[in-house]
Amino acid sequence: MTSPSRDARFKEEVSNEVAKFVGTLAAESERSAVVLGSARIDLALERLLKSVMRHHPGGSDDLFDQDRPLSMFSAKISLCHRLGIIDPDFEHALQMLRKIRNDFAHSEKKESLDDSRHKNRVREIVKEMQKASAWKNMYPAVCAGIKTQTLADLSTALAVMIILLEIASHLNQRISFTYPISLDARGDQEDLKKGTMGVPTEA
Repeated sequence: MTSPSRDARFKEEVSNEVAKFVGTLAAESERSAVVLGSARIDLALERLLKSVMRHHPGGSDDLFDQDRPLSMFSAKISLCHRLGIIDPDFEHALQMLRKIRNDFAHSEKKESLDDSRHKNRVREIVKEMQKASAWKNMYPAVCAGIKTQTLADLSTALAVMIILLEIASHLNQRISFTYPISLDARGDQEDLKKGTMGVPTEA
């Protein structure tokens, strides 16, 4: 259980750290902002999923390791959406970012955010992220010294995404289910008495 004061302090600390992180990346290059910013979001998605999933009994969790089911950026986005942890608008923004990241990371030629396809994707991302209350405060904090409008917009969107994901990881608790399957015979007997195993009991 968290307290309001502790939650507010956490939000402020995360916001300051993220604004500095994204601003530094954007000052280096567009590629740094896109690739390393996306990597930071990938990590935040992993943390968010771990915050709602059952902890691995062995301690270390290889579910997110390379070549494992949740190693891919796209898989984390999709699972967060399907579990209802992020809404369709956030999922759409993340998918647009994923496409930009893939082009910047894998293209043999130099990519630019001012290319029409990237610029349109950035517009889509910004349209969704401007709905968040964090946008208004993040824009001036992130954009100081950033030369191009498209990079300034994307950098602010990256910051807002990271902040929202980190706050969700901080506040969410492990998912509980109405009827988790259990092989404990005693638990099954109790469930049968209550009529909660999907088989109606006679009145």
